[in-house]
Amino acid sequence: MKPKFDTNFFFQSTLTRNFKNFIAVTSQRSGQPGINSQEYGNYQISLPTKKEQEKIGKLLNYIDLNIASNQRNQNKPLWTHPP
Repeated sequence: MKPKFDTNFFFQSTLTRNFKNFIAVTSQRSGQPGINSQEYGNYQISLPTKKEQEKIGKLLNYIDLNIASNQRNQNKPLWTHPP
């Protein structure tokens, strides 16, 4: 059975400030830091149609890859000196 959500979209939703706040608040409630599956199950995200999720997930993934590529390129010298 196919999931009713796009995995890229779902992953990107875990990178949001709202999700990070949920994690911070939820993990502090108990004496033992961490979150169980029931607590994760209580987290609600807004889900557009699956087609829109796919578009959003692909776009955000593309942006992430470009950012990573640019960061790698910033660490490379602009030119190399001959030996």
